[in-house]
Amino acid sequence: VIISIVLLTTMKTYDDESDGIEPKVMQILFPLLGSICGLSTIGVIYYQASNSGHLLPDMITPPISLLGCQSPEHRTYQIGFAITGLILFLSVKAWKDIFFPEFLKVTPTSCRLVLFGGFLSSIGCIGQGIVTLDDDFMFRVQSKQPVSYQSLLHQWFAMSFFLGAAIHCYSTIFMCFGPKSAEHIYSTNSFLVKLCCIAPSFFAWPLAEALHPINDQVYTTQRRVNVGGVAQYITVISYILFFGSYSLDFLNKKMEKQNQRLGKEN
Repeated sequence: VIISIVLLTTMKTYDDESDGIEPKVMQILFPLLGSICGLSTIGVIYYQASNSGHLLPDMITPPISLLGCQSPEHRTYQIGFAITGLILFLSVKAWKDIFFPEFLKVTPTSCRLVLFGGFLSSIGCIGQGIVTLDDDFMFRVQSKQPVSYQSLLHQWFAMSFFLGAAIHCYSTIFMCFGPKSAEHIYSTNSFLVKLCCIAPSFFAWPLAEALHPINDQVYTTQRRVNVGGVAQYITVISYILFFGSYSLDFLNKKMEKQNQRLGKEN
């Protein structure tokens, strides 16, 4: 949170004439690559954990964090989510340079929340990837022992990701529903894609939190844990796809800038 606030408060200021930069090719690709990396990481670690017999009996869809406790999926988890978080951070930074000046003119509070949430979620993604749960986490939970500081730190980072992503995504939707002068900044197709991506998380995120295994009252029912796991997968995938949709926005902005430049030349 502190790092996100520092990043937000140390940004350069924009004047009323500032209209954002023209996206570079790599900036356009960042959100798409981040989505591919995040989804691939989830798929690979689930396969590795299942293939290695590391899934607990009757636990078909465990929370994602439990898929990174043991080897070989442990290393894949660390590398995959660290890279995903880094690309996410670069995507948010690109959004700041490309779209932030425009939104700042019409909805300054919401666009700052969007930026803060984006930075917070990317830092949380990197942190929870590097600092994983201990391999005895589930044993401690089942035996009602205190979890280790490493596991607590992992959960704080994971919470930062979920909270930051929620702030970013929901603020974006609110921002686009807000002042009419902001409606033209994203295309209609882009807005609909974002709305479809984030809608499932509105119901899935509270369910995932309520049925997390850390709650010993819930853990007694494996079926409820599986339901909570499915809800978490839906939530994470929703957020990942939402961030991935920025590739469409960056591409549209690049084409718009090019058309403006051609118009001036003609």
